[in-house]
Amino acid sequence: MVSPGLFWTAATGSQNIGQLANSLYTAGESVNDNDEVAGLNSAELAGFYWTAATGIVRLESLGGTQSPAFGINNSGMIAGYSTTAAGVTHAALWANYLAAPLDLGTLAGGLNSYARGLNNSGMVVGFADVP
Repeated sequence: MVSPGLFWTAATGSQNIGQLANSLYTAGESVNDNDEVAGLNSAELAGFYWTAATGIVRLESLGGTQSPAFGINNSGMIAGYSTTAAGVTHAALWANYLAAPLDLGTLAGGLNSYARGLNNSGMVVGFADVP
């Protein structure tokens, strides 16, 4: 069974936002006041951006395969995480859906970090692994 993402408003009801290639499910994780959606899919945990005008667009990664998105603010900035070519996971911030992600690094001594949300000022929250 395939499970595409959905977008709902009181005016239009539920709308199928589609899915990325090779994905069994697509999950919207955040929506802003401009009806822009950010989320992830099951194939490689790739992140996406969606609007009715653009359709679903895959987010770039930091060189690895994963780039799930968990937050989008009213400026269209997107927060999530991405894997690097070396396979480590770093919190990431996309200035917009077409931009390459900014690597937000990790806490001192840690290897992995994860962004889970952001506000309209661009401040990011999440968590990190430390020894």
